[in-house]
Amino acid sequence: MGVFFLSAISLLNSTCSSKKENFLFEKQENWGEWHAGDTITIHYKLTAYKRGKDTIYYTKNFYPNGTEKTKTIHINDRLFKIHFVNDTTGRPVDFGNLENGTGHVKKYDFRGTLEYSGDYINGNKEGWWYFYHFSGEVLDSTLFRDGFDVNSNDSTLIDYLFGLPGRYRNNLYN
Repeated sequence: MGVFFLSAISLLNSTCSSKKENFLFEKQENWGEWHAGDTITIHYKLTAYKRGKDTIYYTKNFYPNGTEKTKTIHINDRLFKIHFVNDTTGRPVDFGNLENGTGHVKKYDFRGTLEYSGDYINGNKEGWWYFYHFSGEVLDSTLFRDGFDVNSNDSTLIDYLFGLPGRYRNNLYN
């Protein structure tokens, strides 16, 4: 696992110095697909590139008012970096301390209420993840091992986009 992230670091560093990535696809969804009536404002945008054996996904999520909510990088279906998390006015929000796919993250809803928190190790969700009630108390928890919910057959958006069936890692942060 450590070798993956060393190669991922060199991959990202070389990405900055030269653009030898091969474009795979771009997917965009507007809020109208979530909330009737708004077919112009972007909800999320995902761009995929291939570099060597690695597939790199750049994601951006937006609030209904058009403000950028998050910007992340996934490498081979593993969360590698969170560039930023903003509130609805564009101010930075404390999302934790994820570095090179490892660390603790927190996610808030548009009102600033903590939704969930948990750890990533080598880009995969790991250990207990906690989901919070709007009052701040723990509402539920899920145990993850190597990015898999140990009690579920959930799949990720990336797997869904490729049409892959079955049980896949759930490492998205949006």
